[in-house]
Amino acid sequence: MQMLGKRLIYLLLIGFAYLVFNSSCANQGMPTGGPLDSIPPVLLNSVPKLNEKNVKASEVALTFDEYIIPDEVNNKLIISPPLKRRPIVRMKGKTLLIQFKDTLRPETTYSFNFQDAIADNNERNPIPDLKLAFSTGNTIDSLRISGTVRDAFTLEPLDLISVFLYKDLSDSAIYRGKPDYMGRTNKEGFFEIVNIPKEKFRIFAFKNEANDYRFNPEKDQVAFLNKVITPDSRFNNSALQKIVRGKDTITVKGKTEYLPEPLWLMAYREPYRTQRIENSKRTQKNHCVFNFLAPTDDALKFEPIHPKITGDWNIIRKGVNKDTIDMWITHPDLLKQDSIMMRVTYNRPDSAGKLALTSDTVALYFKDLTITDRVKKKKKKGEDKPEVPTFLLSSNTSKDFDLNRDIVFKFSEPIQKIDTSMFHLDIKQDTIYLPIKKLIQPDPSNILQYTLKHNWQERAEYRLTVDSAAVKTISGAISLAYKQNFNIQAESFYGKIIVKLTGPKDNCILQVIENDDKEQIRSQQIIKAGETVTFSYLQPKKYKLKVIVDANKNGKWDSGDLRLKQLPEEVYYYPEIIKLRSNWERNLNWNVALQPGKKVRDPEVEAEELKKKQEEKNKKRNERQAAPSRGMGSPLRGSRMAF
Repeated sequence: MQMLGKRLIYLLLIGFAYLVFNSSCANQGMPTGGPLDSIPPVLLNSVPKLNEKNVKASEVALTFDEYIIPDEVNNKLIISPPLKRRPIVRMKGKTLLIQFKDTLRPETTYSFNFQDAIADNNERNPIPDLKLAFSTGNTIDSLRISGTVRDAFTLEPLDLISVFLYKDLSDSAIYRGKPDYMGRTNKEGFFEIVNIPKEKFRIFAFKNEANDYRFNPEKDQVAFLNKVITPDSRFNNSALQKIVRGKDTITVKGKTEYLPEPLWLMAYREPYRTQRIENSKRTQKNHCVFNFLAPTDDALKFEPIHPKITGDWNIIRKGVNKDTIDMWITHPDLLKQDSIMMRVTYNRPDSAGKLALTSDTVALYFKDLTITDRVKKKKKKGEDKPEVPTFLLSSNTSKDFDLNRDIVFKFSEPIQKIDTSMFHLDIKQDTIYLPIKKLIQPDPSNILQYTLKHNWQERAEYRLTVDSAAVKTISGAISLAYKQNFNIQAESFYGKIIVKLTGPKDNCILQVIENDDKEQIRSQQIIKAGETVTFSYLQPKKYKLKVIVDANKNGKWDSGDLRLKQLPEEVYYYPEIIKLRSNWERNLNWNVALQPGKKVRDPEVEAEELKKKQEEKNKKRNERQAAPSRGMGSPLRGSRMAF
């Protein structure tokens, strides 16, 4: 018996050690590189049932085969028609509960689109497109409207844009916050509004960040159709329902064809937004910056009210979008002041969009403490002579300079005086430099730039020198001496793009742009359909082609106008990235009408981005596996979240 007792104790100790070891290992998580759980949760039951009728419920309950993470439900769940008050989302074991604070409308079909918000607790595998629909009446509405929302100018797909249907057919419906049905775009810009009746609707899309369903023109882009739409369907034995155009096209086989065809909504910012001064500051003694909420017009006026000044006292420059204003103060009486009170008068649209003059008073402060300290030190030393500020000239010259480019000098403030005779341009002949004529003039589009024009010789070497004090700015700063040697590229270094454009009836702006996110314009021409244009002196690299249909023939892209039911001007990208080599021509026939309205992407760049995303995903998965276990059961059981 004694021996048996010892053996029993020994076995118990071994068993206890085994449990401790396994428990410790369990807390380490699954070893990296083990088998992956790639199966999303499975919906076992729902209350109400899918497409159930005559529902009188105060909540929706979805039961899954495993514990889920409902964190994203708050952000991604779309309930249509939208509820006035947000429901409460909470977990009870493996059941997701959505409890209503509102009474559901009678005789109405409700749809719940969870998108990819529901994922398992282990590998975060989402259910890709979970939906539930039921009716509080005797019928289930089964029509749908789908499409995409893209930025009207860049054609980038817009994520998390809410798309609303209104039975109220007036343009002001989007300001009242009472949509009848809604959907939301995914990362590809795709949206789908399902379970809607056959009625007349207006459709609008905007961000809805405040979740109040009201369009805010100060913050939101907006997209709309300038016509009423009526969803419908028809029997078609071989129907292929198109969802998204171009490479993103998804087709669904079936016997029901939904109408209208997928919609193409282009989002833009309203030109007549509420106008006001967002901020104003005095960055230097002689420089002020004013930022407006919307572009300004010719009615903009500045007037010092303390101290009072007469005559010329400033220089104004408007930014590209005319919503940022640079002001340089030139009057000595104003420059002496640490504080300036300024009246700013500008046009502000009223609720009907009519412009009316309004004025704001702003205070501009600046005290240069560094100069004050320097003056004090000089007085102690007995030095009364003030320092003359200097600056280095800045230009776009480089070792290898383009054959067709002008030299551009850029300044940080307007020029008071420039002596062009102190600018010297020489060309190298054998071993010596010979002076040549040049033309230096101000840039009419930018008061902070001057250009040097010359007909360059290919493969020639030039020397540009500028004597000291050749330029004096309005603050009294003088330029230091400048010297730059540069070579001109050979004509054979460049390539050409020759384009024949067909399709649009209106004038077009055809652009060659850089193959990056900034899409800087390298060259552009105004062209009519059927014409052929040549873009020369293009460096050997990748480019994109972009065309703007210039309907009003003003030489620029114009956004839409909701008040006038005017859509933004159409923009198209050539469907391929153009790779150009030296001494090479690319001849292109571009029928714009046959191309999808989407942004072209470089497949090599996309492949690299996809690789990085996968690496990041694997890294996060490995971090989760290496993290200590939270123990058995769901850490979210019984949790309660406001939706």
